[in-house]
Amino acid sequence: MSLHSKESFIIRTSTGIYYNIFYKNNIIFSNVYDENRKILKSKELISLDIIDYSVDIDINDKIHILCITKTGEIIYYVYFKDTLSEKHLTTLDIKSNRYDYFYLKVIKDEIHIFYAFSNIINSTVWTIQHIVGNKQTWEKKNVISITPGKYMSPYYLDFDKLGNIHLIYKNIENRTQQIYYTHYSSFLKNWSKYPIRVSDTSVDNLHPYIFVDNRNVIHLVWSKLDNSDLRFIYKQRPVITNQKGKWKSIELPLSHSTYTHPVIYEDFGVLRILYKQNNSIRGLISKDFGFSWTDDITLSNLENQNWKYFRYISNNPKEKNKIKINHIYAKITDTIELYCKYLNTNISDTKNSTDNNMKISKLNLDTATINQKNKITNKSNNTNIVNAKNEPLIFEDNNIKEFVDNTNRQIKNIFSKTYNINLIKREIEKLLLNNTKDLENKIKSDKYDLNSILSKLDSLNDLVDEYKKENQDISQIIKSIKEKYEKNLLYIENLESQINNLKNIIENTPKKNLITKLKEFFK
Repeated sequence: MSLHSKESFIIRTSTGIYYNIFYKNNIIFSNVYDENRKILKSKELISLDIIDYSVDIDINDKIHILCITKTGEIIYYVYFKDTLSEKHLTTLDIKSNRYDYFYLKVIKDEIHIFYAFSNIINSTVWTIQHIVGNKQTWEKKNVISITPGKYMSPYYLDFDKLGNIHLIYKNIENRTQQIYYTHYSSFLKNWSKYPIRVSDTSVDNLHPYIFVDNRNVIHLVWSKLDNSDLRFIYKQRPVITNQKGKWKSIELPLSHSTYTHPVIYEDFGVLRILYKQNNSIRGLISKDFGFSWTDDITLSNLENQNWKYFRYISNNPKEKNKIKINHIYAKITDTIELYCKYLNTNISDTKNSTDNNMKISKLNLDTATINQKNKITNKSNNTNIVNAKNEPLIFEDNNIKEFVDNTNRQIKNIFSKTYNINLIKREIEKLLLNNTKDLENKIKSDKYDLNSILSKLDSLNDLVDEYKKENQDISQIIKSIKEKYEKNLLYIENLESQINNLKNIIENTPKKNLITKLKEFFK
């Protein structure tokens, strides 16, 4: 899963602490760094002669480590608060098979394990295997069997927000190296039977990479051998699409050269492609979700500085919905230096800017959700301010009228920006508190009769009750819409998957075998 035989990992906890976990001289080490990425301590975690290993972190900041030893044992470790627990999962047949590219992902109570293996006698055929389970049950699934050539190349995968898994790999077809895409449906609990070739069969294609952004759009990039030069091919497609699963190709602003090992990540709504050119790191950026790309001029200082490649895993709430990084270039000594503008800034320098970014960040919604949200917003906009007797409230005091008008306008603005009901509640409560304090200050400064004003304020209780009731109604509406929307998404994805599979059968099956294939498909 990396540029190297065994990955090194950078992990960030929910409290901002960093771990650098790496393997050296038959020992898995853990270096711990503070929020500003300055080293605190170094520790030998596991002394073991291994074939491969993988690391992940769960929502409780427990670090999970999966190892396969040279005797074939798969051992599962959990590291938490300086305590390491160990469990033997199974033993693989290393006398008959070769194993490589282990990958571990922990999602809530589910554990996903991936690896590739081939039989020693027939080493040209490799199978990517997926094991998914929890504390009670484990299930093994074959993703795909391929003939990648003399050596198995890394495959890459990513998870979308619906729990689906997207995987890209390299295979030999007509004596050329081709790039294929396949996916796992969290709804159907199975892998697609018919992977999709996304590359050009006339030339060799290398170094595939896949990334699913925070908008649930899949991005693919790889190197294409073109007249002895390597140039990048970039494609994208929404996870759920009404365009029959077609990939959109977008030209990148790069001339022919030696471009290799691309990596995609997202940083505050900006997509970035990092890649290697000889001994330097270069990059492209897109501020419109991948529809156009420009050179990243900030990378001019990354030449010949020993930047290395790491798998990056974060459990930090400040990064959630703002940053998504699966792999990153970094330099690690007594400090960690990351190539990511936000992550590579000290905590003390980013406090204000981070708070501001959190405030102005908006959720990215698909068209269907936006339409539903606008319906709710319009309902809110048409709501009159009434008292308990269903009569319009009349305010003689300008300060109170300003308070009510301003509060109503701001609440409408809240509903127009987001469909997250919890966020709505928090913003309304904060808004009412701040506006009430502001009104109180104005009352005191203008020396009004407080008793008279307080009696008028009592009439606002009915208004607040109306807001609360409306808020509860909206919460139920949104919950119902969200449940229906997610069910529809899964149903649409299932239909599209079946249509694409049927289309692949028709296009790739000889006529004499077509009826048999179709019968098998509809069993």
